[in-house]
Amino acid sequence: MVLLGSSKQNQVICSLLFLWFIGMLVKSILYLKDTIFIRKLTNQLPLFSMYPTDLLNPELYSITLNLSQTLKLSKMPEIRYCAEAYTPMTVKTQNFIILLPLRQYSKMELSTILLHEMIHIKHNDLKKLHVGRILTIIFWFYPIAYLFYHNIELICETACDQKVLLYLNPQLSHTEYFSLILSHTQPPKRIPTCFGLNNKLQLKYRMTASRFLNYHKFRSTFCSLLVGLTILASSSVITQASLTPIEQIHNHWFDETTELIEVSYEPSVYTFYTTQEAPDYMENTFLPSLSRANIIDTRTAHGVNSYAYTLAPGEHVSVSYLYLTPENTVTIGGTYSPSDAKFRIGISNGTYRKYVYPSGGGYSPTFSISSSETYQIFIENTGAISFTVKGSYAF
Repeated sequence: MVLLGSSKQNQVICSLLFLWFIGMLVKSILYLKDTIFIRKLTNQLPLFSMYPTDLLNPELYSITLNLSQTLKLSKMPEIRYCAEAYTPMTVKTQNFIILLPLRQYSKMELSTILLHEMIHIKHNDLKKLHVGRILTIIFWFYPIAYLFYHNIELICETACDQKVLLYLNPQLSHTEYFSLILSHTQPPKRIPTCFGLNNKLQLKYRMTASRFLNYHKFRSTFCSLLVGLTILASSSVITQASLTPIEQIHNHWFDETTELIEVSYEPSVYTFYTTQEAPDYMENTFLPSLSRANIIDTRTAHGVNSYAYTLAPGEHVSVSYLYLTPENTVTIGGTYSPSDAKFRIGISNGTYRKYVYPSGGGYSPTFSISSSETYQIFIENTGAISFTVKGSYAF
């Protein structure tokens, strides 16, 4: 008879406990890293619609205020434009913050997107997601924990989809709503995954579940059972059962629906101009500003910095200096008011400048270069009226 407390078994148990602890430590560090990144990112981003005195986005502020009152939120969320966000998403630091990618939105798009994200806030979905994330940290070795986390995301998103369609019916049809979601499916950037509008792996389930309510009810019941099974022992039969809702989806209906959807949004295409600087530009403007600036070396530094200026006609401002290489790019994004302002924004090495002329009230061009040099990010008012510009640049 072998006793449970024998030396050999104690060594095995201690080894397993040590491995479990190391796994939890690694997962916790990754989770903490994502949290710190999001907090740092949101602190650097310009705030657009928190205050009614901000005249840059009065329509955005009005939509945010009306939706907050309709949903009876205790506090109106902050809205920030983010070059790193590949889809609208909700994060939380001290307050809820909705991150919007830098692009142009119609009033209906803004209303739908903000309603979707605010319903997540109303349902406290971020807390539910954190619970699932903590379970994957504790049970990092257990596949059922990840299936439970996946189920939380699906249930939260599907419940949110159903609420949005209920609020906006009949102004927005089921197909139009998911057409909007498909128009925001873009390759992920560096920002950690949060609650956002798009996830192609989940989209098939969401499209069906939002239309056929039995799917969502089944998934909710299944997820409630799965939380107990995550903590207790389970078998491969449970793993197979977790896939049942996905397998029950009408694939034929999904394929037909997605084929009919036309994605109206196309990423902005910018015309880049390259011109030679004035003969005295290097000596009179570039070098004096460079001597007072802190140069950011993109070979070792990566991040997002914000800026805000009001420019009079003919005024030129130097935003920052970056040391760029052909392997590095800089994305300059922002919005401006009034929308008919004429200006150019770009980079200059003191001899040549590369720039674009923004239009429509917003911009987010990405600049690349062919040789390693120090470049100045500049904004120049070429029009006859003053304007205000706010944004950020990611490097």
